[in-house]
Amino acid sequence: MVGAGALLLSAVLLWGCDSADGTLPPPQAPPAAAPIAAGPVPAGEELIRELGCGACHAGLPARGQAAAPGLDDVGQRYTPGQLFAYLQNPQPARSGSARARMPDFHLDERESLALTLYLTDGRGRRAGRGEGDAERAFEQAQRQHRESDAELGRAIFRSQNCAGCHVRSGEDAWAAGPLLSGEGSRAEPEWLREFLRNPTPVRPFGFQPGTGSRMPDFRLSAEEVDTLGAYLMRQTQPLAAGTQPPRELSPFARAKAEALLREQLPCLGCHAIDGEGGRIGPDLARVRERRQPAYIEAMLRDPQATSPGTVMPPTPMPPETFELILGYLLGREGATEPERLSLVENRIHFPQGRSNEELLYGRVCAACHGPQGGADGYNARFLPTPPTVHASAEYISLRPDDTMYDGIHSGGRILNRSPRMPAFGAMLGREQIRGLVRHIRELCRCDGPRWARDGGEGRR
Repeated sequence: MVGAGALLLSAVLLWGCDSADGTLPPPQAPPAAAPIAAGPVPAGEELIRELGCGACHAGLPARGQAAAPGLDDVGQRYTPGQLFAYLQNPQPARSGSARARMPDFHLDERESLALTLYLTDGRGRRAGRGEGDAERAFEQAQRQHRESDAELGRAIFRSQNCAGCHVRSGEDAWAAGPLLSGEGSRAEPEWLREFLRNPTPVRPFGFQPGTGSRMPDFRLSAEEVDTLGAYLMRQTQPLAAGTQPPRELSPFARAKAEALLREQLPCLGCHAIDGEGGRIGPDLARVRERRQPAYIEAMLRDPQATSPGTVMPPTPMPPETFELILGYLLGREGATEPERLSLVENRIHFPQGRSNEELLYGRVCAACHGPQGGADGYNARFLPTPPTVHASAEYISLRPDDTMYDGIHSGGRILNRSPRMPAFGAMLGREQIRGLVRHIRELCRCDGPRWARDGGEGRR
């Protein structure tokens, strides 16, 4: 571990000091929290601008200019050890930037090492600055973690949207977090306050599945938590929810709901309950403590209208099944700790491609089937049935286009495959599904059975 003196030195070198004698002020305990309804809206907007929340979240006021230093020459200004130490324990403030601060992204040693290697680009050592605990810790980490390299560091730089605050050539900012313009209609006030105080993972590997983006910890004071919470709770939107609250479930009804979720419905392909299920979406065992009942119902009814841009498709259900699942989710209490997946052990993936089909595949398929169709997406290991290997010519060449279309449109159950493969027919149009089928043919570099081709023709 890096010594406290090295951590203090790296923080001073990177961010400056906040007192006349060149030392950082000692940490102070925050005052007791006030009710979340307190706090003026103008102050909330001002704080959001100062912290730069709009760099990741749409629907929030944007900061006028970057408040963080450029990173093109950071490897010339600081040693690898200084950067390595700082990334693992960033100080909360720097002088001359109001309340702007470098937040904590919860980077472990391997993740910090990879990011350091990317930022220094092999040019990190300065004459006379290569000794001390920080440098020894960096060199030891290099020996222990060969898997952490500059290429992985660049992926981590992108995944955490570092370019949202820092300028670095060749890097662009992106929307790494959810839209917050209607957060007051979604979040439970007490949960929101606790989340702002101590951010925990909601989606284990990124708001956009596979990106690995994280909500960092700004180490907000109790007053700042109340100010931000009050502002966000005033941002509301209309929701398409029912008028009757769901009935309280009997033990038999709860057991039936759990059986449906585990054996027939696709929900656990993306969400987990009690440690079982996918890691694409939020944990369903904790959804009620986070979200208001009307929002949970609206997401079940029409996720695309409720949360535009989500990759969650609607799941057709009879009314009685819908009420049963809704009642079950509203009656659940959190039983598992939030999970944050490693940025080293799981492949970071950004949806991208030369065609709309490839881009769509990256958004809705790659988390399980892998970016190149190898069934090696980060979510695959959480599924009881391995995903189809779309890159396998041996397997896919035996499947007609119509069969693949049906599987995408109506889900795995229609093909006697895993029910955890969701149906995308209510979310995607016909041409989009046909485009996905064409892209799968490109991945396997194969045609379907000759008898199933129009006119017996193959790929062109």
